[in-house]
Amino acid sequence: MAEKQSLLSSLKSILPESSWSWVIPALKHDPLIWDSLHDPKFFSKASGSFSQPEDWSPSRLALLKLDASDLDSINADISKSAQEKLDHYLEVETPPNQEQMSFHEAALIALGLYQRQKTKEWNDIVKIFNSAFSESSGWFSPLAILFAMVPDQRELIKSLLDVHPSTRLMPLVIHSVLSQPIPLEETQ
Repeated sequence: MAEKQSLLSSLKSILPESSWSWVIPALKHDPLIWDSLHDPKFFSKASGSFSQPEDWSPSRLALLKLDASDLDSINADISKSAQEKLDHYLEVETPPNQEQMSFHEAALIALGLYQRQKTKEWNDIVKIFNSAFSESSGWFSPLAILFAMVPDQRELIKSLLDVHPSTRLMPLVIHSVLSQPIPLEETQ
């Protein structure tokens, strides 16, 4: 999987042709996800685990990276690591930018956010994004992962856009949506 062309060929060999136009662009939209799929072991694990094109979502890939089949199967150690990674990420004065983060770290941060949102209002969580957001921030991949984890994506989008009335957080929303493998007929 070292070359992009071989990754494209591999994806095309396992995905139905009718899904190429929406799964592959979604995977390519997030650089951490796309780069993680260049790891032959991770790609093999993903291709052996996913049977449907929709399975190739940021959240499913992140759970796979964390060795979990779903959110209910996260073990206590991973859950604790997720909270610690999120806390550390929030405590540093200058959080890592997207290029300094691994997909595993993004998965942990997203899981930490998911766990935190279960006990807090979205507006409290969204304030985190608002205070630490920049165009190069490392929030893009974690939010793309978080997007499909939450039961109500519309509420997350609404909260992101309501907390800051300008369009400051719009790039996060757009990135999160475009990173999801959504069939074209569902986007109409």
